[in-house]
Amino acid sequence: MKKALFRTFFARGVASLGSLILVVVLGRLYGAEGLGVFALAQSLILGAGIIARFGMNNSLMRVVGHDDQSSSILQYLKWAFGVASLASLFFLFVIFMTKDWLESTFDAPGLSGILVGFSISLPAFVFSFVLSGFFKGIKSPAVASLLENGVVSLLAAFLIIAFHILEVGGLDQVGVAFALSSWVVFLLAFFYFYLWLRKQNWFGSKKKINVDFTRREFYSISSSFFIMSVANLMQSTISIVIAGWFLSKYDLGLYKSSQQMAIIISFVLIVVNIVFPPYFSRLYKEGNVRKLETFVKKSTLWAAALALPITVVAIVIPDFVMSVFGKEFSDAGSLLRIIAIAQFFNVMTGPVGFLLGMTGHDKVVRNISVASNIAALILFLTMIPWLGVLGAALSLAFVLVVQNALCVFYVWVNLGVWSLPTPNLMKAVGVKVKGDFSHGNAQ
Repeated sequence: MKKALFRTFFARGVASLGSLILVVVLGRLYGAEGLGVFALAQSLILGAGIIARFGMNNSLMRVVGHDDQSSSILQYLKWAFGVASLASLFFLFVIFMTKDWLESTFDAPGLSGILVGFSISLPAFVFSFVLSGFFKGIKSPAVASLLENGVVSLLAAFLIIAFHILEVGGLDQVGVAFALSSWVVFLLAFFYFYLWLRKQNWFGSKKKINVDFTRREFYSISSSFFIMSVANLMQSTISIVIAGWFLSKYDLGLYKSSQQMAIIISFVLIVVNIVFPPYFSRLYKEGNVRKLETFVKKSTLWAAALALPITVVAIVIPDFVMSVFGKEFSDAGSLLRIIAIAQFFNVMTGPVGFLLGMTGHDKVVRNISVASNIAALILFLTMIPWLGVLGAALSLAFVLVVQNALCVFYVWVNLGVWSLPTPNLMKAVGVKVKGDFSHGNAQ
């Protein structure tokens, strides 16, 4: 596990740096307005990608992690790719055919050109996330983390710089760079998967495969994880689309840049969420809830300790931090401060969403996600017209804080696990736990 953590920490660091570098490059080359147009295009693709993979990446992580030595895991991957192929091609067609209408609707010159490349990248983008879930299940988290957007962004950033040097730059080329990068990353990942597959002793066997999860059960688990991902959909797509509707492209660029910078704070938690969930599933299956709690607390304490210095810098000198994107981005300092505090709370609560999802309580997370995001949607629609870009930052912070606070509560109620590296507040106020976990057995 230590090796997995080190490798994943490095891989995720490269991926997170790639996402940040792309935004910095765009901010420097095209300013806040250009970055705002890019944010709209990227949000549409991210949203379509979340819907197209339908939670199957996380479903694969769970069912493959259940028994990663079984030949049945290949069947689960086939089911996932079948649905992802049809869904991604459908959204490719829809986005490509409506690109001019979207540019006109959002009054975003250049959006149509970017969306050409982005739409072509969509199948590769979705397939990479599906493979990422599979690699997490077979306990290859470092490889998985390289497939989740960051490396694509890093390659795209280098291509955009190259286009600019060759004087063929422009917003249209941003989409081209993203498409090329997405397909290169997916094809390399698929080649790696093929090499791994050939090493399995069951590869090529004609024996009938007995699956632990039926197709219906697999899609049921996927649907629960999909609803859990609505929070990500809210942050990556819906908030940007609503902000793009009400705000100028300049303000949208400020919001996108502050959001991207604040994600660095949750970087370590993202690593935890990549490496640990399969172990959560195994420990819970073994009935070792006390070891599970120790496991979660240590990972959360480690994540919070590493995130604290970054959070302090973001709160104390936010204007200076945001000036990395360019002088005009220093106006986003107050936005960074708000989102940074919410992201640190996200880290402090630990991997509570995945903890519930990996222990059979995915419906609880689904209900939390639905309730908190309905409230967030109302906030986005009311706060942005009222407070402008500040309202967007406050609404996003609300999603992060409320959803994680509710997950902390239900982790305690359903598992008897206190995830925060603090005294147990739930126990102190007398919140009861379902079942008896005093001997470390799951009931």
